[in-house]
Amino acid sequence: MGISPDVPIEVVAVSNGHGDRPPYIAFENVSKSFGSLDVLNDISFYVMPGETLCILGRSGVGKSVSLQNIMGFLKPDAGRILVAGEDITDYSEEQLQAVRH
Repeated sequence: MGISPDVPIEVVAVSNGHGDRPPYIAFENVSKSFGSLDVLNDISFYVMPGETLCILGRSGVGKSVSLQNIMGFLKPDAGRILVAGEDITDYSEEQLQAVRH
């Protein structure tokens, strides 16, 4: 995990031992800013099939922004987001609707 020291969130995954399978969610080097406010700064984490993930942190450190990026409601300024092996980073709203269902 590559959590930026500038963004004090903690990602905790509990593995169920699924070997060499690819991650179900890959959040790779994601950055997101709102004006001059850097909310996510080069954040990476992976969720393997069968894992439970918890994102912890105080208010305003990027937990909801991370989830909104995974769901496609926000687009990252930099980095890639893969869900179920599909790179959804540049998907249109129509393509995202199909992934969400």
